[in-house]
Amino acid sequence: MREVGPLRLCGPAPAHAWTTPEEYFRSQFFQVVNTAVTQLKHRYDQPGLHTYMQLENLLIAADTKTGELTTVISAYPEMDADGLAIQLAMVRRQNWQVESVDDIATKLASAQSVVRNMFDQVEQLVRLLLTIPCSSA
Repeated sequence: MREVGPLRLCGPAPAHAWTTPEEYFRSQFFQVVNTAVTQLKHRYDQPGLHTYMQLENLLIAADTKTGELTTVISAYPEMDADGLAIQLAMVRRQNWQVESVDDIATKLASAQSVVRNMFDQVEQLVRLLLTIPCSSA
């Protein structure tokens, strides 16, 4: 006989019973999938990760026309937003083909020290992006 829950939790309604093993394991499967999706969302939907993505997008797109640069950089007092905007405009004029932070890091590492000194704010942003823990989970 099937076990029935306490009346205070179930009320007068009959308890649910699966009629086939297929129904039982289908519900178990969807519970596992729901738990996995929820945990992944919780892990990767964090404010720190969103900030990291904004910083990376600023660097890769080298877009200095929006007010987003000032907003995102304001969390880092060691960064100079105006200097970074100028240097990002210079990066855009260099026609560097960049698709990731690693591409810019490689370009800066292969550049002469005089050139790296011209892009000190960009270099500082690259160092920040390569060392920052983007997810605390």
